[in-house]
Amino acid sequence: ASAFDQDLGWCVDDDVFDPYGWYGTTIQDAFSGTPCASTSCGVVQKALSPAGTCAPTPAPTSKYWGNGNGWCMSGLDEEIGRGVSDANACWTMCEDEYGSGLVAIDWSAADGECYCQNDCQCMEDLQDAGTYLVTRDYIAALPDKCPGYAMTDDTIRTAVAAWTSDATAAMDTYGHISTWETEGVTDMSRLFCVRQDWMEGD
Repeated sequence: ASAFDQDLGWCVDDDVFDPYGWYGTTIQDAFSGTPCASTSCGVVQKALSPAGTCAPTPAPTSKYWGNGNGWCMSGLDEEIGRGVSDANACWTMCEDEYGSGLVAIDWSAADGECYCQNDCQCMEDLQDAGTYLVTRDYIAALPDKCPGYAMTDDTIRTAVAAWTSDATAAMDTYGHISTWETEGVTDMSRLFCVRQDWMEGD
C-alpha cells in the first residue's frame, strides 16, 4: 500500500497507463493501494471528460512575500535584468524566460536587479528591507539561511570546478557560491582560469 493521497487534477490521453497495450493496465491500476484509489487520485481520462477534451492545466500561481525576507538562492541564480520596475515585472520576465521551471525571483528596489531562481534552497540577505521576494505558491515556508562552506586552498579549487561544471549539483555539496567562507584561503591565483586543450602542462 502507498500513503499517496492527493487530488492531482490531471487530464490524460486514454492509453497513457498502458501505451503499448502489453499489460492490460488501467488508470485504476496506477493508483491501486492508495487512499485516493476510488477517485483515481483526481486523474481524468480524455475520453471520459466532457466533449472528449481536457481543460488546460491551470498555470502555477505565485506568492508575494514582500520585502525583508531575504533572497532565495539556487543553482540557477540568473540575473535577467537591471532597472526592472518592481517585483511583479521581475516575475513576469523570469517566467517568460524559464516557464514552469521558475520557482522564485529576487528583486532589489535599489537598482531594479532581477534574479531568477529554479529552486529556493536557502536564504541570503535576510532583513534587507530593499530586497523583495516572490515564489511559487506551493512554497509554504522559506528555508533557513544559507550555510557557508569553509574553504581551503585545495577545496576552493575543487568547488569552483564543480560550480562551473554544474552549479545546481555543486550547491548540494558546497552551498551557493556567494556563501562560501574564504577566510582560510591564501591562494586564489588563476582560480577561475579555464584550461584549454592547447595549453601545455597542468
